[in-house]
Amino acid sequence: MLNVFGRLATMSGPTPRRFGSRLRAINRALDTCRAAGDARRHALSSEDAIHRACLLRFRPILMTTLAALLGGVPLMLGAGTGSQIRQPLGYAIVGGLLNSQLWTLFTTPVVYIYMDRLSGWLERRDQRGHAGAVVPAA
Repeated sequence: MLNVFGRLATMSGPTPRRFGSRLRAINRALDTCRAAGDARRHALSSEDAIHRACLLRFRPILMTTLAALLGGVPLMLGAGTGSQIRQPLGYAIVGGLLNSQLWTLFTTPVVYIYMDRLSGWLERRDQRGHAGAVVPAA
C-alpha cells in the first residue's frame, strides 16, 4: 500500500493544485508511517512506534508547513492595486495548509493503529483457518 502512495507522490506532469496539496499530505503521512515501521523493527508496540514517529517527524512537518503558510500570508493580508484578486488565493493557501496539517497530524496515528490491528486480526484469522484445514491425500 505504501508503494502505491509513494508512486502517486512522485508523479510528474500537470496536476491540479488540489491534487498536489493532497500528495503533500500523503507524503507527510507516509514519512510518519515509515518512521513508525522503523521503530516497529525495534520490537515496539504499534502505539509506541507511531508515538515515537510522530515525535520524530513533527518538527520537520511543522517547519515546512509554516514556511509555505507564511508565504501565503502577504497575499491574504495584502493591500493596494490588485489585492482583491490575490486575497482569495492567500486565504485558500493558508486555510488549505492549516486544514491539511491538522488532518494529517491527527488522523495518521489513528489510521496507522487501526490498520495494524486489522492486519494482526487478519493474520490470526488466516492461521486459525489453515490450522484446521483438511489436506486431501494425493
